Amino acid sequence: MDRRRQRRCLAAILAGVLLTAGLTPPAATAAPTAASQAVWQVDPLGSPVPDPTSIRLVGAVAVRDAPNAKQRPYVFNVVDGELWLNWWNGGQWIWTGFGGVPSGSPIAKAVGAITVQDRSNGADYPYAFVSTADGHLWVNRWTGDRWLWQDLGLPFDGVRVATPVGVLAVQQTPDGPQVPQTFAVGSDGNLWLHNWVSGTGDWLNYGTPRTGTFDNFRESRVVGVANLRTTATGPDRAQAFLLDRQGNLWRGADTGYSWAWTNHGLAPFPNAGATNGVGATTVLGAPGEGTFPLAVVGNLSIMYALSWTGSEYRWTAQGGPGSVVYLRRTGAVAVRDTPLVRQRPYVFTVDLEGGVIECNWFTPQQQWTWSAQAGTDALGIDPTAGVAVGIQDAPLLPERPYVFYWSRQGPTQLMVNFRGLAP
Repeated sequence: MDRRRQRRCLAAILAGVLLTAGLTPPAATAAPTAASQAVWQVDPLGSPVPDPTSIRLVGAVAVRDAPNAKQRPYVFNVVDGELWLNWWNGGQWIWTGFGGVPSGSPIAKAVGAITVQDRSNGADYPYAFVSTADGHLWVNRWTGDRWLWQDLGLPFDGVRVATPVGVLAVQQTPDGPQVPQTFAVGSDGNLWLHNWVSGTGDWLNYGTPRTGTFDNFRESRVVGVANLRTTATGPDRAQAFLLDRQGNLWRGADTGYSWAWTNHGLAPFPNAGATNGVGATTVLGAPGEGTFPLAVVGNLSIMYALSWTGSEYRWTAQGGPGSVVYLRRTGAVAVRDTPLVRQRPYVFTVDLEGGVIECNWFTPQQQWTWSAQAGTDALGIDPTAGVAVGIQDAPLLPERPYVFYWSRQGPTQLMVNFRGLAP
């Protein structure tokens, strides 16, 4: 056994997991043809500082300056303790630095990124959220004419942001304003929501399930957040997905009246202690449909998905790429082929130590399939090795998946793997 394989197996054992003898993974569908994979490209985006020693990916978003404008990708990173943005200006990739937070407390963790639409002009305003060593939540956001740092404070006196869960832009009606909602597990072990109100926001304590306990300092137990809209014209209902200490997947949901916890169990998982979050995304429905949240976990080398069918949440086994020991979070996104169809999800993952990115995606033929992203070699950054976003060049054109990651082989730099022509 080579040294790299030894290290990966040792890491799995140290996590308290032994492979179960005779475990047969679910059969995977046939690999895509060479022609279907030929449209993927890999481009280097450089680094804002030479030879960075500390990197965290915050999130990637699609920015549109006007209702009919082309979307442009923005990806936020924390590099050597400072927040950096790499963005496409229509002709080239540009690095923009924001430094550290004004308080001087070091940036500790990445929380996520979203866009919030200004209904007066249809423009998308990007927001990037981070937490600091003193437990505060901070946002760096575009106001329309400048970038602004804001301190969103502690969840409660003496309670720090311990483990970020994710951030959503939530609407009460399809044409209503978007409101940022940020979720985090506090140092008290409870799930907290920061709900944006009047430019700053309020913190709400959503507690814990009566029979489940969250590990407030293990980011690998976070799956993510997504929006559920049960009808095309209904309100968004935030869904937060977390694994408890026993490996159960819990879903916390806004019911419209209160916050409710549902245990989706650990029955599908052969090795419950080995389960980790891989990602979550919101799948937009076809015209006349609502939205379909998707939450994905890894159980050693096998992926499992919990998805909303339109009437219930249902587990499906997704198999695995066969080349990994541990499925690390590397981005999840859904893209639409035409305005008349439902989006299709893409879930990216990479092994414990990094390497070639593997993609589990829902084909136009309505089946899940695995493919290796040729030419990629990602760092195994903990807890997130990559972030993904869908980009649309014009309102009637297909959306295309982009996944951003940092290269494992020198020089260390940000990379993008995307489907289609250059943006």
